Amino acid sequence: MEAAIREKSIAIGLMKSNDYMKARNKLLDARNLCSGLENINELITVCDIMCTAQFQLPGSGIDWYWILQTTRTVDESVIDYKYTNLIRVLGPIKGKFPGVESALELIKQAYDVLSDRQRRQEFDLKRTASWGPCGGAVEPLNIAYPKEMEATSQSSSGSKRIVSECSDKSNLICSARAQPLKRVRSASEGDGQVVAENQALVNRVVANTCNQEASPDSAFTKARFNNVEKCLVSSFGSPSSSMVHKEPTHEFYDFANNRKAEVFAIGQTWAAYDQEKMPRNFARINSIEKIYNKETNSTDVTLYVRWLKPAPLHIDEKKWHEAGLPICCGYFMQEKFNIDKCNRMVGGRPVFSHFITSFKDLTNDLFELYPQEGEVWAVYKDWKPFNWCNDPKTRKGCQFQLVEILTGYSKQAGVKVASLVKVAGFTSIFRRQEIQGSDFSYQITAPKSFIFSHNIPAFRFAGEKRGLFPGMVLELDPLSIPEDVVVETVAAKPPVEGRSSDASSTKHPIPISPPISSAPKPKWPAEAFSSGQIWAIYDDGPDAMPRRYVIVHGVNSGGEVCVTYLKPHPKLEDEVKWVEQSLPVACGSFRTGGVILNLQVSRFSHLMKCGDSSSNSNKYLHKIYPREGEIWAMYKNWNSKWNHSNLVNCQYRYVEILSSCSEDAEMRIASLVEVNGRKTFFHRQLNDDGFELTRTVSMKELLSFSHQVPAFIVPGIENHGIPADSWHLEPDALPAIPAN
Repeated sequence: MEAAIREKSIAIGLMKSNDYMKARNKLLDARNLCSGLENINELITVCDIMCTAQFQLPGSGIDWYWILQTTRTVDESVIDYKYTNLIRVLGPIKGKFPGVESALELIKQAYDVLSDRQRRQEFDLKRTASWGPCGGAVEPLNIAYPKEMEATSQSSSGSKRIVSECSDKSNLICSARAQPLKRVRSASEGDGQVVAENQALVNRVVANTCNQEASPDSAFTKARFNNVEKCLVSSFGSPSSSMVHKEPTHEFYDFANNRKAEVFAIGQTWAAYDQEKMPRNFARINSIEKIYNKETNSTDVTLYVRWLKPAPLHIDEKKWHEAGLPICCGYFMQEKFNIDKCNRMVGGRPVFSHFITSFKDLTNDLFELYPQEGEVWAVYKDWKPFNWCNDPKTRKGCQFQLVEILTGYSKQAGVKVASLVKVAGFTSIFRRQEIQGSDFSYQITAPKSFIFSHNIPAFRFAGEKRGLFPGMVLELDPLSIPEDVVVETVAAKPPVEGRSSDASSTKHPIPISPPISSAPKPKWPAEAFSSGQIWAIYDDGPDAMPRRYVIVHGVNSGGEVCVTYLKPHPKLEDEVKWVEQSLPVACGSFRTGGVILNLQVSRFSHLMKCGDSSSNSNKYLHKIYPREGEIWAMYKNWNSKWNHSNLVNCQYRYVEILSSCSEDAEMRIASLVEVNGRKTFFHRQLNDDGFELTRTVSMKELLSFSHQVPAFIVPGIENHGIPADSWHLEPDALPAIPAN
């Protein structure tokens, strides 16, 4: 770590002296020593841009495509995407490091040229004249040296060599007496056709590179030579062995069509880009003003909108909102009086991302929005709601994963999603990830809705018609794909034998981190259910804990479980008052309700152990009490006079049952405390004298039990620094964001 900090410090000094080449090399060394060094990637980006600006083409000057780190063949949406990402990356470090302001100014100049159709055409003509016939094939920085070239790119003296058609494979071009390359092949021609002589081009590039005194292993030097080599074909024996460099295949849908002026209409709700340039703000169009512009022969559109603001109802939502974290799911209120005037476009880029049809109107001013089947969403990969709520700055630099929504959102079960992977050769084409021939899917429960970052517009089409995978694939709007997205890349065409026939070669994805632990919620098979069983299911409360009980009748042909709810059968006065307020009851006597319904398997948490049923006026009673060896959550500072507001803001503690509860004797419990740094591991709490904290619980206190938490002991856990007697608690039975 110290060595990395020292290399970074040296690099910053070099940047102050405008020696961005050497600074970049130092920064790369620092990143190799410590990849998590603060702002290291941002500083490398600054050096990339400043080094690029030093290499100017005769007749066209700075290559603006290289500044935006893209190529001439991309469309306007990619230009917008590259510009947005670079501004988002470098904006936060403006004024903190040398060269950042200059780099941002270059990015802005590049965008001004390339986002203007006429200026871009003029620049393309000059650029092509400077580069010669292969001008469109030259790519920006950070492209690795081709393997074929790496073997012969350096002589024993450290000089670079490039091999041409007329070469004897020993023409040194980076020495005191550089020998010019005679002829150049087109990168787009696979048959080795000689298309032009370009001696001047090579001399210019070589002279510029040699003047920088770059080391042979400099990544920047490799990138610069590689840019030239994109226009060359080496002749290692025959034309058939020539290197052919192809541009990435273009995408198929222009998302700018969804944002054209004529699409906007009064009453629509649109997603707008926030300060992080992601579509996380929402606005409802109140009126539209259209004015014809004679100078541009186009219609200028001005929108008058009312913004929708988050309306958190529960304690967890309020904490997230008060911390200033972005909210894209849940309840929203429309501003009643404030109407903002908004342009459809600002500085050549769109203000609004996409039209939203899934907002549900609850009242005139209250709306509800959750992920819907068929949509694509970005989710936080390393979701840490505890840390983020306490210190929102810890969210900076977080990474994302992409998922497709498979089922409509349920406040009880949440939503089922499929993980997406990127198709090689494309920047925004994705498909579902497969493991051993099946889609990799999982459930995101209702309390974890904060894990969703934002909705990404998607275009769905048949992949086999495009030479891709059979079935449907997705093209995503580049402007809404986070830069720090972590996905696997798969080949465009799977082998004939099958996509995942060799299980040993299948790369398993990095699972999306649940709020407390990486342990997945169990997905029970149909054979796990049998008639007469009593199961705990996730309730409809704000935290969706397993507090409700059902009796199973069987599994239907659709895979759903046929059940009847159990209703509390109170005996004590406090229990009666509790039930009259419709407050959740987890312990006591329960009777079978009269309504039979089907529930999805994802609603079920765990199988309950109950006392024997007895017949009473043809109504069966089931006794559910904490049993010895079980783990239960209890309300902290509980009082029998509580109401709904007390439950919404309550805190929890976890206890181990030491003796089973009965109507004749008190129950004994031991208090549990979280193992330091292990969010789902708990062990018995000790007092100052080293004794376990235990106490007795009477029948009158059973209302203080919130719900049972599935738990088990992990053998050998002491080898990982966790006490051997610690319990591992099921994450989905723990509050998503515990109160302080």
